[in-house]
Amino acid sequence: MPADPTLGLIGLENWLKSRIGFEPRVNHAILPSADMLVPIAVFALNPDGTIAENRSEYYLIQSFNRVYKGRLEKLPSWKQWKQAVAFIQEKSRAAFEGKENLHQHTDYIKQVKSIYETLKEQYTASPNK
Repeated sequence: MPADPTLGLIGLENWLKSRIGFEPRVNHAILPSADMLVPIAVFALNPDGTIAENRSEYYLIQSFNRVYKGRLEKLPSWKQWKQAVAFIQEKSRAAFEGKENLHQHTDYIKQVKSIYETLKEQYTASPNK
């Protein structure tokens, strides 16, 4: 179960909406949490710091869509979002493991941000939200 102790959030829906959701973010008195970046990869770690499990698809695709009651998968940019997450999470894993320089993918990361913003715009404009 995901948790964010800095914001006092526990649970999948609360975590997702605070990290990737389209609603205004909860703000913290000390940390500028409203300006937190949307995650592009999520990994569970072993005690020694190595990656135990890649949770990117579960959180950033499956659960993200579920929190918005399956409406995201109906938006035109959803396919791009899924492809972007699939690509960048692999590069992120390799970077975490010291096998890749994520800075070489800065332009692609900007594209991921743009796709996310388009997805948000499409969801916000949707009459069925």
